Amino acid sequence: MKYCSNCGTQIISESKFCSGCGTQIAELQTKQTVSIDPTSENKLETTTNRILMPLGGIYEGELKDGIANGFGKLIYPEPDGDPDYGPFLKGEIYEGNFLNGKKHGFGKLYFEKNDDNRNFVYEGDWKFNEKSGSGKLTEKFGNFFREYIGEFNNDTITGEGTLRQLAETNSFNFEGSFLCDELKYGLLIGSYSYLGYPKYSVRYKGSFSYIPEVRIKLLDMFPAFDGELIFTWLETGESSKHIVKLGECESYDLMRDNYLENDDEEDDDEEDDDEDNYNDSPIKPKDGAGLR
Repeated sequence: MKYCSNCGTQIISESKFCSGCGTQIAELQTKQTVSIDPTSENKLETTTNRILMPLGGIYEGELKDGIANGFGKLIYPEPDGDPDYGPFLKGEIYEGNFLNGKKHGFGKLYFEKNDDNRNFVYEGDWKFNEKSGSGKLTEKFGNFFREYIGEFNNDTITGEGTLRQLAETNSFNFEGSFLCDELKYGLLIGSYSYLGYPKYSVRYKGSFSYIPEVRIKLLDMFPAFDGELIFTWLETGESSKHIVKLGECESYDLMRDNYLENDDEEDDDEEDDDEDNYNDSPIKPKDGAGLR
């Protein structure tokens, strides 16, 4: 499958002209600018042109021996019903440095979907198509926002950095170390609220572990392993301090159990009230109907 290097339109194999822009196919193969890198010891020539990349990407920039080398721009258009395009590539744009056809050096990758308010931006170092080095990653989707600034390795968040997230249920700031996109050690400060559950905040400094034995998950996300935790009910301002060891904390469990017991009693009272209101209500669901 071939695409016009001038406008990106798919080219029919027997056609002599692009149906999108009318450019003659032969001319597309010869349009290029030749330059010589003055810093290169062997004075190799580089060219600027448009070429088709794997998975339908269109590259425009510096070439060497017909391969993307130097600075350029890589775009993955959004065709309709083309199985050769991975869904994660549609609308993806990269501007930056290349080496032997791969993203290498400094560059910016961004992905935007204006129809549903979604965008993704990474700006930083690359190593053979993988995020590696220092960079900034920003993601936004609706009311969700997340930003990471720090180190990357092998296309994962690994090393020192800061992570900030704003969302309807949980928001937090974390500064410390990461390993393969997961929190490893540092300071976590955040708050949580979900489906009427009383809003609370946590301040935790310590390590995290993702083994199944760890029972304490801060903000319903991060498994605390060894560290110091300060837990605060935001409605009452009541705070308590806990020491977490090997993923266990007896005082933390007792505090939560005490809340759940009180909450169950309140729920029972509410259920009695609901039953009275139900019996008095002129509108009742059919047998078997209801929330599931």
